[in-house]
Amino acid sequence: MKLLVNLGIITSPLTGIGYYLYRSIQELLKKDEITELAGFTQKGWKQNKQEVSDYLQNVYAQSNAQVENVYRFVALRKALVKSHFIRLAYYATRDLLLKKELQSKEDFLYWDGGYIPVAFKGKRVITIHDISHIRYGEFHPKTRVQLLNYYLPRAIQKSQHLFSVSHFSKQEIMEYFGVKAEKISVLYPPIAPIFKPYRQEEIQPLLQLHSLRYKGYILSVATLEPRKNFQRLLEAYMRLEKSTREEFPLVLVGGVGWLSEPLMYDISVLQKEGSVRMLGYVAGEDLPLFYAGAKAFAYVSLYEGYGMPIAESLKCGVPVVTSRCGAMLESGGKSSIYVDPLNIDEIADGLNYALKLGEYSLDTSHIWDNQRSAEEIFNVLNAI
Repeated sequence: MKLLVNLGIITSPLTGIGYYLYRSIQELLKKDEITELAGFTQKGWKQNKQEVSDYLQNVYAQSNAQVENVYRFVALRKALVKSHFIRLAYYATRDLLLKKELQSKEDFLYWDGGYIPVAFKGKRVITIHDISHIRYGEFHPKTRVQLLNYYLPRAIQKSQHLFSVSHFSKQEIMEYFGVKAEKISVLYPPIAPIFKPYRQEEIQPLLQLHSLRYKGYILSVATLEPRKNFQRLLEAYMRLEKSTREEFPLVLVGGVGWLSEPLMYDISVLQKEGSVRMLGYVAGEDLPLFYAGAKAFAYVSLYEGYGMPIAESLKCGVPVVTSRCGAMLESGGKSSIYVDPLNIDEIADGLNYALKLGEYSLDTSHIWDNQRSAEEIFNVLNAI
């Protein structure tokens, strides 16, 4: 098999979709059956397995470094997406610059892990992670909604096959776009082996840097944006007893997203009180330690394509409080504590319940590791 991939989505700092593609392609590089693997980025081509591997390692290294420019990059990206015409021009220019090389690779199978693939005349597979821009369009920048509404239906029509990251998302795609079930394969995202339980002595040095106690905090990992439902999580947390909040501060990990100004104000007030800690983006190698050191994990999002942090927390042996809806019922499996994400009292009850749990056996049999996910991806691609 000759495989072409879009590496441009894998950029530092790595987050959900970036990690999904990074881990998947890392495993696919090991496949002898894939005789050629090439990819493109915003800066040019990686023409073979070694160049692709080097690119992935470089991005991962950058994500684990203390990069001062991370938030400048996010601010620049926000500014650029305000213009619909700039975004349209960007994708048109991208296709034009890649056109000549793409024509020489029309015997490759092209897999794109993002929503907006390049123009390609050969066989193509795309991953659709969710359709939140349709279900919760008010929580996205208008330009993003416009672009996805324009490009995604065309990408679906021109693709030979689609990947979905959950059965819930597959059903959403079928219902909204009228796609037949046999055209969509459900492939759960890979959860890396570094997400596992750790001993207290392995975690303690990192926690001390942030004045945190082992099993002495509630963790939540997500981009701070309305769809993640942090406002209700904060309100639910503040309904816990004062003594509980003093013993278990709420620790937030993740970058600042769209329409987050009111949320950031509330967080700043609670930070001054000492109830909430905001750590921002955390490097990939530290993230599993923060999970494993938590007493409980909270992820009460309104809508997800899968919900990788839920699976990551379970793999680290930490009880999860999550939403009783959508794909979170899949990523959460049998062991999660499910609540109505619109009911603040129910979220608070879920947090209290999780904090009172002693030794708790967590079922993680539904979670795919890197190898299984890549094997399933390869099997589907190989059949096209």
